[in-house]
Amino acid sequence: MGSTPRLTQDAVIIWFVGPLTVSLFQDFAASLSSEYFYTRTASPVAVAYEIIGAVSATVHISVAISAWLTERISWRRLYWPNHTAVQPGPLHMTEGAMLFMQY
Repeated sequence: MGSTPRLTQDAVIIWFVGPLTVSLFQDFAASLSSEYFYTRTASPVAVAYEIIGAVSATVHISVAISAWLTERISWRRLYWPNHTAVQPGPLHMTEGAMLFMQY
């Protein structure tokens, strides 16, 4: 996809560490919301889910907007599976991974 091997390795590490960091953030947000901001809320875990959902929605919308505004990428290229893009050659693995992510 045009990134360096180091950047790709860093992205893989972040991907695998993601569930641990998200769960720690959820615990932190639940304790923070129960102590300071939402004293009347029956379930601080629900508040943590709302915070995580808002952050996730913001990231997803920003990715969609950046795909819409970038000239080199289109929504069709990002989201619509293209079986003919996977051809033998130097981009074989990249296009195969892209097809996998599209599904």
